[in-house]
Amino acid sequence: MIEKIRNIFAIPELRRKILFTLGILVIVRLGSQVPIPGINPDALRQTMESLNDTFFGLFNLFTGGAFGQAAIFGLGIMPYISVSIVKKHCKMQLFLLMQPQVINCPPPVSLMPLAWVEFLPH
Repeated sequence: MIEKIRNIFAIPELRRKILFTLGILVIVRLGSQVPIPGINPDALRQTMESLNDTFFGLFNLFTGGAFGQAAIFGLGIMPYISVSIVKKHCKMQLFLLMQPQVINCPPPVSLMPLAWVEFLPH
């Protein structure tokens, strides 16, 4: 086992990627423990306890408790996911604006629901 780990770190590119990943993990874990300056921790704790059974409690669960501590990295990966979804929809809208003929043409058979395919002319 130790020999396999030693072999992994013998390859320079693989060693660089593993050390980079471990470094990012350390930075994120430290950032999720550092509270935002100017926040009253006692008032925040009381507020989060009262909101424990709501959406904010669930959000705090998904962030590993970092949201309830008002940590610097308290939002985790959720902003990235939201931005990627918005970006995908904006690209689709931009495509439809640039290609108006796509709106009026029927979808390919592979994208039609199965009920529609049965009624296609043969």
